Amino acid sequence: MPSNILLLPDFVIDQIAAGEVLENSASAVKELIENSLDAGASFIRIEIEGGGLQRILIEDDGSGMSAADAVLCLKRHATSKIRSAAELEKLVTMGFRGEALASLASIAKLELKTSDGQEATRIVSSGGEIVLVSLCARNRGTSIEARDLFFNAPVRLKFQKSSAASSASVLKTVETLSLSNPSVGFSLLSNGKLVFEARAKGWRERVEEVRGPFAHFLHRSEGGIGLEALLGRPEEARMTRAGQTLFVNRRPIFSPLIAKAVKEGFGTRIVESLFPAFILSLEVPPHLIDVNVHPQKKEIRFLEEGRMFSIIRRAVASMFEEELGSIAPMPWEFTEVAPVSFVEPQSFIFFDQPTLPLKISGRAVALLGNYLLVEEEGWSLIDLLGAEARILFEGMTREKPALETLIFPLEISVESPEEMVELLKPLGIEARSIGKRSLSIDALPLGMKESIAVEFISHYSSEKKLAASIARTCRSRGRKFTFEEGTMIWEKLKNCMDRMYDPLGRRIVSPISYEELARRFE
Repeated sequence: MPSNILLLPDFVIDQIAAGEVLENSASAVKELIENSLDAGASFIRIEIEGGGLQRILIEDDGSGMSAADAVLCLKRHATSKIRSAAELEKLVTMGFRGEALASLASIAKLELKTSDGQEATRIVSSGGEIVLVSLCARNRGTSIEARDLFFNAPVRLKFQKSSAASSASVLKTVETLSLSNPSVGFSLLSNGKLVFEARAKGWRERVEEVRGPFAHFLHRSEGGIGLEALLGRPEEARMTRAGQTLFVNRRPIFSPLIAKAVKEGFGTRIVESLFPAFILSLEVPPHLIDVNVHPQKKEIRFLEEGRMFSIIRRAVASMFEEELGSIAPMPWEFTEVAPVSFVEPQSFIFFDQPTLPLKISGRAVALLGNYLLVEEEGWSLIDLLGAEARILFEGMTREKPALETLIFPLEISVESPEEMVELLKPLGIEARSIGKRSLSIDALPLGMKESIAVEFISHYSSEKKLAASIARTCRSRGRKFTFEEGTMIWEKLKNCMDRMYDPLGRRIVSPISYEELARRFE
């Protein structure tokens, strides 16, 4: 009886491997550049034609290869990077599987020239078959030229993007690899035109040369893990993750875990639905990561995900704290100074302590609806609704908020009273269940008025998100402020850890220059 299971021919195996490793011309360029980097190149020159589908040329000044190694490098799973499976745990090279060159050779017409400084070799192959091996003239290093990508894989060729789109993908790939290898120079020519060039320099200089300036720089080291990052301003957050780039041991990867850690480090400085812009480079001991989880090495697995997440989140959060100064006192605590007379607010909804002296630096100039115009090292407009939300948020997220026991407990209807009791406890709100759908509030954060507590808990019981609930509560009340109320809010805001953004990342303080005002009257 004939067998239904057959061993695939080598040619078919190579085609399958090529399909996994090489999606398009950009992935071919990436694999070849990584080989040049592993060879110790100090400069890599890339040329493409027709988006790389017609021609790709990679030239480097790396270590090169002997004639025997040059022939062997076109074979599948031939590699100089590892000798055993155990070495995967201490891998420091970009490549290691020995599939890239063999895969490229199987779907293109390939010419390789290489020299180890003693002998120079030229190899020509087509569709995976070596057709010529000869001597040639070449300085130390390697040149690989691939023509007619996917010429023998029409199905894959049919799904390639346009020449312009392919060129853009190659450019992005070269830019990205240049960011994690600032000591290496790069140049890219597309159809004979120089489209990218980066000379050797430091990491931050290279990043800002390629991507432009970033507002924040972060450098940390903890437990053998090194972290460098450039981060955009909170208001530069985007609707997608397109502005995020991550490297682990110089390898560009995609990691939702790390992206989330960075976002949590921003705290409430950005809107929940947006994504912060950043370029982050991690140096991690090789035994703590598994790089062999994706054919194109786009993803890795961390041995201690929770630890990695915490390190990155703390580092980003501490950076903002350092830039904003040391931890501020409670938002409703003021410095002891000479008393300043002011009108006691009659309808201030958050924290009423008229017996405390009010410290004023700079001066409030005017109240414009819900905005306070202040003069403090220049002119600024203060969004009072956002400021109230920020003050309340920081008061409720402190480790041990001061409590005020209510003489008459409040009763509020909620869907799940027992669940809400536990959710409210860390926020400084003491509550107890008194029925299937009723909650008794016995204590509130010091100075928090009962009226706003009722509305906040109503929002929080449905959303379960503190920042969103606070912002919605503050902005839905239709508040009207007096000048004295606005001034008090401003003073409390100045004691907050973050005075620039409300809990959802909306701007609170908006500077206005004299020139900007003058332009309005030109």
